[in-house]
Order: sequence, then C-alpha cells, then structure tokens
Amino acid sequence: MRAHLALALLSIPTFLSAQPLPGVEPLTASGDPVAEMVQGIGRYLDRIGPWFTARRDPDPHHLPRIIGAVDPRVEAPAMHLVATTAESAVLAATDSFEVLSVRWPALEGVHGEGLYLRQFAPARFLVIYLPEPDRLPEQCPEIFEFAAAGADVLVPVLLRRGSPPPPAPAARRRPTPRHCATPGCARR
Repeated sequence: MRAHLALALLSIPTFLSAQPLPGVEPLTASGDPVAEMVQGIGRYLDRIGPWFTARRDPDPHHLPRIIGAVDPRVEAPAMHLVATTAESAVLAATDSFEVLSVRWPALEGVHGEGLYLRQFAPARFLVIYLPEPDRLPEQCPEIFEFAAAGADVLVPVLLRRGSPPPPAPAARRRPTPRHCATPGCARR
C-alpha cells in the first residue's frame, strides 16, 4: 500500500510537466461542436446509405413468404361446437353465461380449439384471452371474471413447442367457475 502511495506521489511532478506529443496540437473548437458532430454523422450516413440500399431485399413479399403468412384464410369462419353423443359441448353454466367447447377453421386443414364463454344476454364486449402456453384455459380464473362482467370470452388452447398437445377441450375435466358456488349455478 505504501509503495503504491509513493509511486503515485512521485508521478505527480511528471504529470504536471507533461508535454504534448510531437506533431500534436491541443484541440481548439471553433464554432458549435454539437452542430459539427451532427454534420459529421450526416456525411457518414450519406456515404454508407447506398451500400445499405443495395443490400436491402427489394421484394416486399419475401418476409411473409418465409414466415408462412401467405396461406389463404378460410372464408367466413364460424365456430363449431365440439360434442359427441356422450359429451355435451356445454362444459358448465351459470345464470348469465355458459362454457362451451368449440373449434373453428383457421387455414385449409388447420383448426383452432378452445373454450367459449357465451353470454345468455347480448354480450357487452368480446375478449380473446391468450393464456400462457403452460396453462390450460380452465386454469385461468380471470376468464370467468370477464364473463361475469358481461363479456363473451374466447380462450384458444395454445400449444407449447417441445411438448405433446393437450387433449381436446371436450375430453378435459369440466371447469368449475368460481361463480358456480353461488345458488342458481347449474351444470347443463
């Protein structure tokens, strides 16, 4: 520690008497340095602009094509109830809404599935609720809060990469909304 202090004290006179390097002059700014910097940046961008323009892909359809967004959509998609003779599409019901298992066409040969909380009265608004991929729709109590507030709620089942798809909505355990603990809530 003392050696570092002694070295620092010995270097002070050298630092104070330091001379500029040969051929180097002190910086003297004439004018506004900020304006000079902005002009320099502009000159640099003007110089490299043609290079970036030449590298850019002029085909505006390239990105949609590589991400697969060019498939034609299904005309007038409609939701279909997922039911069998043994299972009803109605999974649960309250006095104001019912929980349905639904499927809808998205693309040719591709269907979406999920839950649809449909109001008996005209809905005040529509909520499309996207749960986290690790959660099943019936594990999201907030969807029942939206429905209790008068909304139709569509909850698609989201698939997570690297895991098998969950069972179809009709095959899952029937959800029990928190509102079903009140009198008047009946399963249909």
